[in-house]
Amino acid sequence: MKIETKFEVGTYVYFMYNNQAIIRSIGGFDIYVNGVREVKVKNWFSSETQVDENKCFATKEELINSL
Repeated sequence: MKIETKFEVGTYVYFMYNNQAIIRSIGGFDIYVNGVREVKVKNWFSSETQVDENKCFATKEELINSL
């Protein structure tokens, strides 16, 4: 199985955290595979901050439009 991610390690992305728009560089990924139908990717930014890939955006405008 080949798993492709939306972003690469080191890419800066925008996301919401504690009701604030944040920009951070991706430090790595946690990938969860449940059978062949469901793959969840979480981007991590520090040991305490993990965000689902579908809640990360390349631009601030994309983040705002998602709200």
